[in-house]
Amino acid sequence: MAAEGAKEGDHALGITIDGLTVTVSSPRGELEADTENVVGESFDMTLSKLGAEGGLPDPDVLQYTIGPEGPKSVITGFGVIFPDLPEGPITVGDTWPTTVEISEASGEGNVIITVDAINTLEGFETIDGFECAKIEAVLTGTIEGGGIQQGAEWTMQSHMEGGGTWYFAYKEGILVRDITEGIADGTIVVDSPNGEMTIPVTREYGMVTELTK
Repeated sequence: MAAEGAKEGDHALGITIDGLTVTVSSPRGELEADTENVVGESFDMTLSKLGAEGGLPDPDVLQYTIGPEGPKSVITGFGVIFPDLPEGPITVGDTWPTTVEISEASGEGNVIITVDAINTLEGFETIDGFECAKIEAVLTGTIEGGGIQQGAEWTMQSHMEGGGTWYFAYKEGILVRDITEGIADGTIVVDSPNGEMTIPVTREYGMVTELTK
């Protein structure tokens, strides 16, 4: 990710995919994604002063495949890669809400992930030489979707809980570190000619974003 100046009041960014590894684990074993089509490719995006992403290309532009699951987009994740700052001045202990929505589309259906966060300014710490605001986030959300797989109609619904900590170098305007983790529990209901089947499903997630020099 490299800064490319300003664009209509936002930061212009150039993104290059240097490498990508995706592994899906299931009771049937592990699947490694074929990411050859996206490694080495580049695209542009914008970032507002408060952290709102924009200017992203169509999700169909950069896709990888995971076995029978069909194509997945790299672009989707970049639409929510930065946390959002409050609109005005805050002091320690102040909170502000944010909401993000992620759409995961494939040939077998579509899943919408909605995450609501309550962010709190906990204090200040020095991280990697930067004086940072320390923000704690409490996360709740839902995972909902549906589609057709091998002729059977399916629907999914899960509830998500989690948390995160991010460090923002407020003097420089730089995100230094963002650590997020959580878990979602729910069910997938499959309606087939043999009847309806309910499958419990758990999704654990974790993400770390760090500034590199």
